[in-house]
Amino acid sequence: MSEGRLPQASPTNALSRSVAWVLQVGTGVAITLITAGLAWLAATGEQGDPDHFAVPPAALTRLEGLVTADGLLNLGLLVLMAVPVICVAIGAVWYARKRAWLYSLMIIGALLILALAVLGSR
Repeated sequence: MSEGRLPQASPTNALSRSVAWVLQVGTGVAITLITAGLAWLAATGEQGDPDHFAVPPAALTRLEGLVTADGLLNLGLLVLMAVPVICVAIGAVWYARKRAWLYSLMIIGALLILALAVLGSR
């Protein structure tokens, strides 16, 4: 290695860096939202609705549904659940760009099975 030159990043390192960034940022956002929701509950003395464990997803699409302690808690949990799915999707795109079709199709298949499981649980 010549002096003053950095080694070239391998393609695998680029994938690892992308996944690591999503894990770090996504987990940080989720923890921040959950902490804000818990702090809101502690500060106001509110209690979550025992009849409805989770806020309906449609309520999270409106601002007034988010600006509640339960809304922040649920949004934080949704972000936390979405992080690994996003990481897997990054892998699928990365393998597709490298024309490694078998790996890309296997990952897409896993994402489809996960989506069917989520939709089938309703």
